[in-house]
Amino acid sequence: MINKFFSALVSMRMMAFLMLLFFVAIGYATFIENDFGTITAKALVYNAKWFEILILILTINMIANINRYKLWRKEKWPVLMFHISFVIIVIGAGITRYISYEGMMPIREGDVSNLIISDQTYLQMKVHDNSFQYVYDKPILLHNYEGPLTFLKSNYFKHNIDFLDHEVSIEYLDYIKNAKDTLIIGQGVPTLTIVMAGANGRETYYLQQGKAKRILGLNYSFGVPIPGHINFFYEGENLMVQLPGDGQYMRMADQFQGTIKQDSIQPLMLRSLYSVMGQNFVIPVVHEKATLDYFEGVNPEGQELEDVLKVKVVCNGKEQIEELFGDKGMVTNKSHFKLGDLNFSVSYGSKYYQTPFFVRLNDFQLERYPGSNSPSSFASEVTVIDGEEEFSQRIFMNNILDYGGYRFFQASYDKDELGTVLSVNHDFWGTIISYLGYLLMTIGMTATIFSNKTRFFVLKKRLDELRDKKIVTTLFISLISTLTFAQDYNEVDSMILSNPISVEHADKFGMLVVQDDGGRLKPFGTTSSEILRKVSRKSNYNGLTPNQVVLGMMQNPYLWQLAPVIKVNNEELRDKLNLEDKYTSFLSFFSEQASYVLTEDVEVAYAKKPAERNKYDKEVIAVDERVNISYMLYNGTFSRFFPIPNDPLNKWISPTASDDIVLGEDSLFVYSILPIYFQSLQQALSDDNYNVADNTLEAIVKYQKKFG
Repeated sequence: MINKFFSALVSMRMMAFLMLLFFVAIGYATFIENDFGTITAKALVYNAKWFEILILILTINMIANINRYKLWRKEKWPVLMFHISFVIIVIGAGITRYISYEGMMPIREGDVSNLIISDQTYLQMKVHDNSFQYVYDKPILLHNYEGPLTFLKSNYFKHNIDFLDHEVSIEYLDYIKNAKDTLIIGQGVPTLTIVMAGANGRETYYLQQGKAKRILGLNYSFGVPIPGHINFFYEGENLMVQLPGDGQYMRMADQFQGTIKQDSIQPLMLRSLYSVMGQNFVIPVVHEKATLDYFEGVNPEGQELEDVLKVKVVCNGKEQIEELFGDKGMVTNKSHFKLGDLNFSVSYGSKYYQTPFFVRLNDFQLERYPGSNSPSSFASEVTVIDGEEEFSQRIFMNNILDYGGYRFFQASYDKDELGTVLSVNHDFWGTIISYLGYLLMTIGMTATIFSNKTRFFVLKKRLDELRDKKIVTTLFISLISTLTFAQDYNEVDSMILSNPISVEHADKFGMLVVQDDGGRLKPFGTTSSEILRKVSRKSNYNGLTPNQVVLGMMQNPYLWQLAPVIKVNNEELRDKLNLEDKYTSFLSFFSEQASYVLTEDVEVAYAKKPAERNKYDKEVIAVDERVNISYMLYNGTFSRFFPIPNDPLNKWISPTASDDIVLGEDSLFVYSILPIYFQSLQQALSDDNYNVADNTLEAIVKYQKKFG
């Protein structure tokens, strides 16, 4: 009986069924993630027990098939390599899942930190009787999904704890995503009213004594001071305030202004405007007795509203209901209470991990696209302090800090641009083992293609036999497709394609030397290819080469700003822009009042931590980059063709560079040669004679050779 069950478990039919189930699951998880977020997709699929069991059975099936089909034989080693790589990848994923961790490390300029805010949420509870203590600390994934897969993962839980002679339990009651609150005055505990300026104008929030919550990107605590929070607490009968950074205040009654030093404790002034870390707030009133009721809020602007987890704690028949504020990336204040003879503290949200060394933020640097508020890049200058050892490093995109088994990535930044948020990954062995599995899988798949002992080779041979028979059909289909595609050209494309810049001359332009942002000199043709791939995600535009396209955009920007060059892949973003196709023009991103239509969406996307950005946020950032690259091309930022004479750093500039750069007698040439060239190019398009345009290019080349 057991043998039959095991044989069925590791059969090829079972493997085919499991693979089908695997792909269906991850496919449906993609839709869940898009509609309900990454956390919900993890709760229902990726981190669910049934999915882990599915992976485990697939792994057992792979191992069993190694013996069943004698894959250790020489002629089958490519297939063996593939099976072994799958097993190794699963082992690496298991280490990542159960042993490793990741999170965020926020640091203000001049501060040091060794605290990582976990990417995972936890339900934590401590019980003690002043002599002995019990600690419950388990990861928990909650979701607000309502659909056909709800049965896969319910939020409900109940944990029974035997602590000494006491019967203790904690039970799930409710979960409210993006909780909005309603104030009920008359009974309860002291409650602050906090008024702030949000995306929807004036917004009001409430904070009860003994609670901490995150509002519009900043952490607030009332009752118990928490590091990194805006803290409110009583000293005797006086309500005090403590800010996590240097701030200012303005008393509205008489317009009196003052400053508050970081971490200093000052009396709270009601109806005064406080400013700290790029955020403003007012405390107009404190209610001595009030309660709050919660409901799920709609949050289209991406504000970081906390979730509420309602639980019931029971101890020896006595019970207490607690509303726990928390969310991923937020370490919240614990709720303290007493039941019978036992003391309890309960919390929901992220927790702190500690690194064995410290990181100091020396400077945070943010650069923006010229003429735009959109960030083009940001970086952190940090110093690692490990005992007596210290060293500095710059962390930015694609340049990580790898030290002591921890990998630090540049993730986000504070609104006032005086603090950074680093993404931290502690997964040394999981990463190494997974990469080893990927390497073996690549070797196995490559060997499968070239080995004449595999089924792939047999199928390839049969396809080769049929190839000649299908050549005529393929050519016919290609011809029809080309004709159909040509009929889709709009009027702007027709104007562009009717008289393009010649390939020969565009290639000459592509041979001009240009200096990039990093100071590297390269042919402009390389820059042209990079620009077109980033903007359109294609290597050509309707048959035009990158040099033809980019030179055309520089020479005739008014026409090309109407051309559908910029790719928009996300359907939701296309709906917002009223697009019917994946490609649109530069001008479609600007309203009739010439305002950039993605401004608010870009700010919301960059305000989120990378792990919290959904597909829409990622597409907004990508499209914003494409629009800004186009703008930089139109305004001449990429035209760094001209070396500054005798410059010790060999700096090259564009004609649109600032006027404080002294070029002497060559300034007239630098600032006038490109307009002259574009005018000669327009004449060449009219009479099909590129002699003047070629000579103008040669003049630029001679300037480069003389001073470059």
